[in-house]
Amino acid sequence: MLELYERFFAKNAYLAEFQRFLPTVDWSDRSPLNTEMFFLWSMIRSTKPKLFVESGTFMGYSAHFICEAIRLNDNNARFVTYGFNLEDCILFARKRLRNYPFAEVVEGDSRTLIGQLRTKEPVAFFIDGPKGVNMLPLFYEILGTFENIEFLAVHDCEKESGSRNRWYVERFFGLNYATMYCEKEFQTRFGYLDESLIGRSRVSPWRPFKMRGQTTASYGTETGYVIQKFTRGGLFTRAYASMYRSCRFRLYERVARVLGRRNTRT
Repeated sequence: MLELYERFFAKNAYLAEFQRFLPTVDWSDRSPLNTEMFFLWSMIRSTKPKLFVESGTFMGYSAHFICEAIRLNDNNARFVTYGFNLEDCILFARKRLRNYPFAEVVEGDSRTLIGQLRTKEPVAFFIDGPKGVNMLPLFYEILGTFENIEFLAVHDCEKESGSRNRWYVERFFGLNYATMYCEKEFQTRFGYLDESLIGRSRVSPWRPFKMRGQTTASYGTETGYVIQKFTRGGLFTRAYASMYRSCRFRLYERVARVLGRRNTRT
């Protein structure tokens, strides 16, 4: 974790520009924390992917930060975000991103559409939906479609999350790829970036280490990162990880769904 952190966050090179941009972003509810956005911003600025894909657009809050970081990279990159039109959010997101000509907001399911983006250029991902077991088809599509992945970020990886996103990230990727998290050590250090969010949401009232009035071990929502270029172990580890993914997720989850449907019928 320390090696990865030093690689992507040397001397907090991107903090000043993030702070200048932060007040210009219109807040919308049910969005990641600003500390998470600073972490993601720094990852984008340090890796400079040529394609960035977001799954889970909603009101485009995270997309706004992503697009500005891409603009600052100035490397002719492309941004595509997929989402469903809940609460007319697609129109809202398109208006929010209208000043970024490289950005495309697509209404639809990333799990079935992402294969259209096949490229050999460096690509990065931010997944804020689907969640939990529903992420697995998207994980498989990403691994099968892209061969030059800078990083894959998954939101809602705090241990208290009901989605179990952290568990799926660790079990699916963690056996042979390096993982790290935007979690309380980082978030408390830069907690002043989240001061404007404290108590603001009526849907999910939050303050550091408190969610919906309950004390939590986590600072707030957390984002998990998979760094595919930092592999763990050798050939045997990679083979084992591939076999585990096939048995645990392709076979086991398929059987579990079949049994679940049968139990529903009886």
